[in-house]
Amino acid sequence: MSSKQQSELDAATQEKIIDLFDNEAIWDADDTDGYIIQIFHELKAAGAKIATLKDQGWNTLLHTASLWNRSKIMEELIRRGAPLNEKNKNGHTPLDLAMHWGHFEMGQQLRHYGGKHTCEKERDIAISQRDLAQQQLKNCELEYEHAVGSLKRAKQEREQLRIERDRLVVLRAQVVEDCASLANQVEDFRSAVVSLTKERDALHIQNAHLQSELVCEQTARNNAVQSWKMAEKVIAELQQIQEECREREEEALRLRNEAIHDRDVARERAKEAQLDQGIAKQNQMELERERDQAIERLLQNESEVTHDKEKWRKLMAKIELERRNIQIEIDRQTEILRCENEKLEKTVTTLTVSNTRQNADIERSQLTILTMERQLGRYKQELGTVTEQNTKLKEQVGALLEERRLEYKSWRTQLEIKMQQEFSDDLKRILEAVITTWKALQTCQQHMSTLNVTTAQPRASSPSRTPAIMSSIFQNQRPHTSATGSGNSGFLPFIQEAPATGLKGSISTSVLSEPSQLSDIVSDAVLTDREQAIVDHRAQAEAALKDLSIGMTSEQIVQLCTFVQTFVGDVTAYISANLQRLRRRAHAQDKIIERKGELIQRFTHHREEKAKRQSPARFRDCSVRPLL
Repeated sequence: MSSKQQSELDAATQEKIIDLFDNEAIWDADDTDGYIIQIFHELKAAGAKIATLKDQGWNTLLHTASLWNRSKIMEELIRRGAPLNEKNKNGHTPLDLAMHWGHFEMGQQLRHYGGKHTCEKERDIAISQRDLAQQQLKNCELEYEHAVGSLKRAKQEREQLRIERDRLVVLRAQVVEDCASLANQVEDFRSAVVSLTKERDALHIQNAHLQSELVCEQTARNNAVQSWKMAEKVIAELQQIQEECREREEEALRLRNEAIHDRDVARERAKEAQLDQGIAKQNQMELERERDQAIERLLQNESEVTHDKEKWRKLMAKIELERRNIQIEIDRQTEILRCENEKLEKTVTTLTVSNTRQNADIERSQLTILTMERQLGRYKQELGTVTEQNTKLKEQVGALLEERRLEYKSWRTQLEIKMQQEFSDDLKRILEAVITTWKALQTCQQHMSTLNVTTAQPRASSPSRTPAIMSSIFQNQRPHTSATGSGNSGFLPFIQEAPATGLKGSISTSVLSEPSQLSDIVSDAVLTDREQAIVDHRAQAEAALKDLSIGMTSEQIVQLCTFVQTFVGDVTAYISANLQRLRRRAHAQDKIIERKGELIQRFTHHREEKAKRQSPARFRDCSVRPLL
């Protein structure tokens, strides 16, 4: 029961709830279902929630009903909304308790209403782990498809770069050819200019000759003028040709500069291509390393799946079929992934990925490594905590076992001392009563002897009937006379006067002893509280016997003997009753010891099971009947 409910309920209701959980007599009886259901109605009227009530071990009423095989109580609790799969401190459900204690019909009913075994929950966990593995496999497939797409894009970019490189190589060859042709044209133009210069010089010389001849020949003047005009025309043409040559030379220089610039650009692009190729190779190596790690993880996952398959083989047929289907699907996905990895291994040799993508992958890998390191540190810390708890539990169990042994030893010693004291007290009381009785009988014997001596002479003619009666009464009860007893009387042995003292040992018989034997069993221990009572009782008995001895007849002696016989019978019955009571008490104490040992053993086993459950439970460790 939670603290909130305890605060809301009153003291009477809380006491009733505690009694409902702890009173085993109610649950052990066969005809208390109506009474328990009536208690449920009273608790509901008091404001308590029946479905959520728990004891200190987190056991609900459904746990208790499953433990005691109370099907009607179980159905009533289910109708009231009690949770079927609630766990106690030991991690057991009501179905676990019912199956452990052999209540198979109760277990079938709980299973019909939806109760689950702890192993079934672990099977659900295994199925969820399988679904998680499938989801991770799908994520790997998506990442693989993304990697394949990136590879295809990288291939396309590489092909475009290769085409661009080929185009630049062809363009460079064309530029080189154009430069060579332009150089040839420049040489031709230069040779033409040289020839034209020579012709111009020749024309100048000829013009000088013509001018010198102009003075001489007037007729030749017109020819000279015409020749001069023709020379000017040729010079203009030569100047035009020179301008064209200059323009072509400038064009050739411009083309040469462009070719040099294109060559430099091509070299830079070639260097960038080589750098990209190196980066691509490095990325390829990193991808190969990641591929190897992925293959290793895949193989590890495959080995784990195979190991789980070996564990799950011993389960029911449905789980076996489901596991086989899962294994077949995993094998198929593994083969597909292996084929894809082989394809990726063949194609990843020429993969080139951009620098940004690789940086992002590196950062993600670093984050993953940091996360794994944190998880590893947390796991180590949890392992240390669990180890310390296990050590503490072992120490506590050892201390409890030692304490139980010492407690049992001390309890056994106290019980033996108490029983010895009781036996000693009872035997002392019996012995003192017998001694007092014998002393009274001794006094009576002495009075009877005196009476017989005084009445022997007056009745000599007629024989008395008293000796015959006394002999018939004491025929079977007369003990052996001692050496100190009277030889004429011969009824009772002589008991010496001795103080009421304790015993050195126990006496298990009520047979009357000789004076020597009585002196042997009397010890020197003084019991002041009972000695006075025994002395008073003896004094009263002696006074009563003294009163009866005056004018005592045969009938009174017979009555006295009858009283003695009755007293001895009562003493024997008292001893028998005390022996039975002590035997019953010893038997009850033995049962209490056995019950206590069983409870301590169960408590120790609970602690050990709790320590074992700190680690995740293996599926094969679970059974139909959980250990409590």
